[in-house]
Amino acid sequence: MHELTVKENQKISATVTFCLVHTAQFGVGVLGYSRIVAKSAGYDGWISVIFAGICIHLIMWVIYKLLKTGQGNIIHIHHDLFGKWIGGLFNVFFIVYFFLGSVSILRTYIEIIQVWMFPGLPTWSLSIVLLLLCYYMIASGFRVITGIACISILMLIIVMVVLLFPLKYAHISNLLPVFNHSISDLLLAAKDSTYTMLGFETILMFYPFIQNAEKSQKYAQYGIAFSNVLFVTNILATFVFFSEEQLSQSIWSQLAMTSVISLPVIERLEYIVISLYAAIVLSSVVITLWAANRGIREVFGLKQKYSLWLLVILAFGLCQVLNERHLINKSISFLSNTYLLVVFGYIPILTLLYVWYKKRRARA
Repeated sequence: MHELTVKENQKISATVTFCLVHTAQFGVGVLGYSRIVAKSAGYDGWISVIFAGICIHLIMWVIYKLLKTGQGNIIHIHHDLFGKWIGGLFNVFFIVYFFLGSVSILRTYIEIIQVWMFPGLPTWSLSIVLLLLCYYMIASGFRVITGIACISILMLIIVMVVLLFPLKYAHISNLLPVFNHSISDLLLAAKDSTYTMLGFETILMFYPFIQNAEKSQKYAQYGIAFSNVLFVTNILATFVFFSEEQLSQSIWSQLAMTSVISLPVIERLEYIVISLYAAIVLSSVVITLWAANRGIREVFGLKQKYSLWLLVILAFGLCQVLNERHLINKSISFLSNTYLLVVFGYIPILTLLYVWYKKRRARA
C-alpha cells in the first residue's frame, strides 16, 4: 500500500460532511424508487422507507466506530487487519464497488435524458460530455468536489419546490388504511428502498480529508436525516398523487408528476427538473468515482491523472455496453444485492473484527 498523506490545505471543515454524505446518498434513484417500494408493501411503503433510514443511521454509527478505531480510511484498515495481499484483494473489491456505483448512477441518468428529452441522442455522446465534466471536477481537487456538493443541495431544494405544484391533485385517502401489509412485506420494501439510499459509505474513503474528523459524525448523521426526510416526503407525494395501478406503470414517477404542470412560459416543466438534476447526479457520480480513484492511488500508487483517465475510459465503455433497459435493470438488481451485503453485512463484521484486533494488540 502506498501511504498518501492529506495536507491541511486539502482538508474540509467537519460541518460540510453534511453536504458530502447527503449528496453521495441522494442520487437519481429517488426519481423512481416509489414504484419499487410499492410493489412489496403498497402504500404502506413509506413506513418501510422510515425503517430503512433508521437502519442507515445505525450503519453510519458503525462506520464511524470503525474509522475512529483505524484513524484512516478503509484502505488503511484492510491493510492493517489483513496484511498486504489479502487486504489488497479487499481494497480492489472496494475500488470496483465505488466505480460500479458511479457508473450505475451515470447510466441511469443518461437513460432518463434519452427517454424524456432526446430519444434519438446516442449514449456515447452524453457519456463523453458527462464524464469529461466528472474528470474536470475530480482533477480540480477534493475541496472543489465538496463545493459542488454544497451547490447541488440548492438545486435539489428548487426541484423539491417544483414537486409541490402537482400536489393540488393529491388524494390523501390513498394512504389509508395504514398498516395494511404484513411485517414481512414491510421488511421486503425496506430492503428494496435501501439501494436508493446508499452512497453515504463513501465516507470510508474521504474520512481522512475531514478536519477534526472524530467530531464530524453529527454532521454526517444530519446529512442522512436530511436525505431521509426528502425520501419520505418524495414517496408520500407520489403515493397521494398516483393510484397504485398508475404507479406500477410509471418508471420515473417524480418526473411523471411534473409533466402534468403547464406554465405560461414553460410547456414541459420536466425538462427543467431533469436539467437541474444534472448538478445533483453529477455530484453523486463524482464523489463515488473520486473514491474509486483514491483507492487506486493508495493501492497501486498511480498518479491521479493516469488512474482517473483509466476510470473515465472504463466508465465510458460500460455505458455503451449497458445499452438496453433490461441490461440496466439486471445490473442494478445485481449491484443492489451486492451493496446490501457489503453495507449491512461486511461493514459491521469488519468493525467487530478490527475493534477486537486493536484491543488485542493494545494488550500485547
